[in-house]
Amino acid sequence: MAGSHAHFFLIAPYFRFIFSVSFSQVAKVRLLFGGVLVECWTHAEPGTADKSFALVNQAQEQYQKALQTLRDLVVLDALEVQGIEKDQDMEPEEHKLALKQATQALNKAHYMLADCLCKIAQLAKRSGDYESAQHHYAEAAEYIETHIGASHPLASEAFLGLGMLLYQRSKFSSLRPSLSRSHARMNTSAHAHTCKITHTNAGIMMPKRPHARPCPYAK
Repeated sequence: MAGSHAHFFLIAPYFRFIFSVSFSQVAKVRLLFGGVLVECWTHAEPGTADKSFALVNQAQEQYQKALQTLRDLVVLDALEVQGIEKDQDMEPEEHKLALKQATQALNKAHYMLADCLCKIAQLAKRSGDYESAQHHYAEAAEYIETHIGASHPLASEAFLGLGMLLYQRSKFSSLRPSLSRSHARMNTSAHAHTCKITHTNAGIMMPKRPHARPCPYAK
């Protein structure tokens, strides 16, 4: 977010809700449009214009613009949470409800940003831009651990995507930590199906350890 915009939001907190909703809607539309472009490219007949990388480039442009909007949204929603936390004029119940709603909005913005990073990484990988894919998977994994939580399914998606990419690029020194972290994130009954998929991929890519503890949900 530009410095002038940040200053504007700091001195005019009553505009935050309006801008937050606007940013969220803009990002959703861009993500939706990007997804449509990816679907068109995926299902296009070989040799047609739609199978060219023009659609891929357009989709990535939409995703990147959505990402920047979501970064701004996270800053805006974080300011809203901070403002409510410092507010001494609200009644206790009103303050509790306002803080809950603002925190939920911020958490949703965090999720949308992380999901957008994964989408960018997935499309970059499919189109052969492995450097970009690795960068965005790594950023997504770190962001999810920091702002969403390591037990969220999206964490496994990011680490597994990064691990598989490193395997394909023969970067074995970084492979085991990524896949191991992905497996550990999903080693709970709440994510048994994802854990099974992760366990299968990790077993293919990583050498067996004689005393390794098996995933209880991989059978």
